Amino acid sequence: MNYEEAKEVLGRIKSYYPSFLNDADIITKQAWVYQIMKGDRHMTVAKLDDYATKEVFPPKLAHIVYIREMHSDDHMQADIERVEREKADPRLARERKEKLEKLQAMLKGGAGNE
Repeated sequence: MNYEEAKEVLGRIKSYYPSFLNDADIITKQAWVYQIMKGDRHMTVAKLDDYATKEVFPPKLAHIVYIREMHSDDHMQADIERVEREKADPRLARERKEKLEKLQAMLKGGAGNE
């Protein structure tokens, strides 16, 4: 979620728990906002709303922030994109080619010749 949405979530916590972060310094409040930004907005709000109906004490980040897990397809796509970026950069492409050639030599039994 973006910065403004995270601030809204923080405001929602304050509406449920008026004394939440009252004595905190600006750095602590910013830390909360940045950690909340890592979460999915809708699921985080849902977790917060659910938490507030059950608990009398203010939440910790782990109680409310919902971070979507990457699926294996997402990991594969990230790897594909990384390889494409490496191939597009001449220096990285050269290093990649050298590593591949070294690996191929090792697989053929040529690693001891170095």
